Amino acid sequence: MNSIKLLFWLWIASVTAVSHAQSDPAQPLPLDEKVRFGQLENGLTYYIRSNQEPRERASFYIIQNVGALLEEDHQNGLAHFLEHMAFNGTKHFPGKGIIHFLERHGVAFGENINAYTSQNQTVYNLTDVPVNKPGILDSCLLVLHDWSHYLLLTEEEIDLERGVIKEEWRTRRNAQFRMFTASLPYLYPNSKFAERDVIGDLEVIENFDYQVLRDFYHKWYRTDLQAIAVVGDFDADEMEKKVRKQFSAIPPLEDPPERPFYDIPDNEEPIFGLVTDKEADQTVIRYIIRHRQPDAGVKTLMDQREDYIHSLFNSMMTQRLDELLQKGDPPFVVGVINYGDFERGYEALSVIAIPKPNDEERGFKALMTELERVKRYGFTQGELDRARSNLLTRWENYYKERDKISNDEFVEEYISHYLEGNAFVSVEDGYELVQLLLPTITLEDFDARLAGWITDKNRVLVIQGPEGEDVEHLSQEASLRILEEVAQMDVEPYEDEALAESLISEALLPAGIVETRALPAFDAVEWTLENGARVVFRHADYEKDQVQLQAYSKGGSSLYDDAYVPSAEMLTSLTSFYGVGEFDAMGLQKML
Repeated sequence: MNSIKLLFWLWIASVTAVSHAQSDPAQPLPLDEKVRFGQLENGLTYYIRSNQEPRERASFYIIQNVGALLEEDHQNGLAHFLEHMAFNGTKHFPGKGIIHFLERHGVAFGENINAYTSQNQTVYNLTDVPVNKPGILDSCLLVLHDWSHYLLLTEEEIDLERGVIKEEWRTRRNAQFRMFTASLPYLYPNSKFAERDVIGDLEVIENFDYQVLRDFYHKWYRTDLQAIAVVGDFDADEMEKKVRKQFSAIPPLEDPPERPFYDIPDNEEPIFGLVTDKEADQTVIRYIIRHRQPDAGVKTLMDQREDYIHSLFNSMMTQRLDELLQKGDPPFVVGVINYGDFERGYEALSVIAIPKPNDEERGFKALMTELERVKRYGFTQGELDRARSNLLTRWENYYKERDKISNDEFVEEYISHYLEGNAFVSVEDGYELVQLLLPTITLEDFDARLAGWITDKNRVLVIQGPEGEDVEHLSQEASLRILEEVAQMDVEPYEDEALAESLISEALLPAGIVETRALPAFDAVEWTLENGARVVFRHADYEKDQVQLQAYSKGGSSLYDDAYVPSAEMLTSLTSFYGVGEFDAMGLQKML
C-alpha cells in the first residue's frame, strides 16, 4: 500500500473511531521525493528539482520572509527600496553587473530578471535562463548568494535610486491605488497592515540616512529567513552539492531578533468605509468576514480535504452567480462570493460586487441574498456532483500533462511551502489524493462550514467608487439595513434544473468520405465528405487526451448589405450567450 492510501485509511479509521489509538489524521502529507529539500546549518532552506520543461532552461529564486510589515515608521518604504538596490551592485556584480551579465546571455531585465515586495515577503527571480552555456549555472547561484548577504548599498547608488522610487511612487498613485491605500484602515483596523502600502512614505524615501537602509538589510536579510529554489534542466544531485557548498559559507546573524507575526485585532461591530475618487470609473463593494487561522497551511490529509471543500464551495457559488448574470437584467456587472486566504494567518469569506451605476443597493442585496440562500438551504447534490467532476477533470488533465509543468510552476509550490507551510506533494500523489478525498465530501460539510464562516464578528464593508454630484453611494445605514433585511426576508431554495441525458438528442448519421488529400506541410490530412463538408485532421499528442475542434463556413459579414455589417460582426460574440440546440448557455455549460 502506498503512502497516500495508507494516510487515507488512517484518516478513515480516525473519523470512524475504529482505531483511534493507532491512527493520526494529522500526519503530514508526503513531500515530492524528486525535490532536494533541506536546511543548511546557517538556517537557509533550499529546494532543488530537475525538470526538462523547457529544455536547457532553469529558474533561480531567493525567497525572503521579509516585507514591509517589518519596517519601523522611519523605515516606511525601505523593504521595497531594498528590493531595487539588489540590482544596483553586489559583491561579485558591482553596479548594474547582474543585469549586464544576464542580458548578454539572453535573459531580459523586467521579464526574466525581476522581484516583488509585499507586506510579508520579498521574492527575487531569474527565470528561463539558458543553462547550456559554460558557467551560467554557477553565475546564477552566485547572484542568489550575493542577494542573500552581499549587497553593496553604496551611497551613490542609493541616491540614484531615490529618484527612481519617487517616480514609481508618483506614477502608481492613480485612482485605484489611492482608494486602495485609503481603504487599508477599514480592511485592517488598528493593525500595521493599515500603515504599510509597500511603496512607502515619500518623506522617508527622500531623506532616510544610508545607514538606516543598511541596518534594515542586515537585520532582516539573513539566512534563517531565506530560502532558495532552483528548478531546471540540470543534474539535481550535482546542483545540491553546489548549493550546499556555496551557501553554507554565508554567516548566520548572531542573536537574531524574532520574526514577528502581525495580528489584525478583532472588531465586534461591523466596520463601514466609503472611499471615493474623482478619477474612479466604477464602484466596487467589498464585504468580508475575517477569520484567524494561525496554522492554515495544507500539511495533512485533513488539511487537504478542507482545501478541496473551499475550492468546491467557490466553484458552486461561481456557478450560481453566473446564472444570475445570464438573466435579462442582471443585478450587477460582476459578482463574487468565495472563501480563501486573506493575509498570512487569516482567511475570509468575501462578497464582492461591481454594481451598475447608481444601483448599488440592488447589486449588493442580490449577492447577500445568494449568500443567505446557501446558508439556509445549502447546495444541491447535482451542484456538488458537477463541481467534484470539474475539479477531478482538472486534476486528470494536470496529471496527464505532468511532464509539461514549467520550472516556475514548481517554484510557486516551494514558495508556498516555505512561507505558508503548504506541502509540495508530487503530481502523482496529488492526483491520488483528489480521487480518494473528493467522494468523502458531502453536502453537510458545506452547511457546517457556512455556519462557522458567517458570523457577526470581524465584518467589514468597504465601498470604493467615483466621486461626483451625479453619483449615489450606499450609506452605512443603508448597508446595515440591507444586511438585516436579507437575514429576515423570505428566501426560496435554489432550483437546480435537471440535465438531459446527452448533448445529442438524436443519433447522428454518418457521411462517407469521397476524397482524401494529404497536407504534408502541416502533417495533416483533409477528407471531403459526400455532403460537401471538408474535415482537416492532424494528430497531436503534445496535450494528451485532448481534442480541439473548430468549424467555420465561407462568407461571413461580407455576405450582408452594408447596413447589416455592424450587426453581423457582433453576432459571433452574442451567439455564445444563447446556447446550442435544446440548451441555453447555462445548461450547455453544466452539460459540458
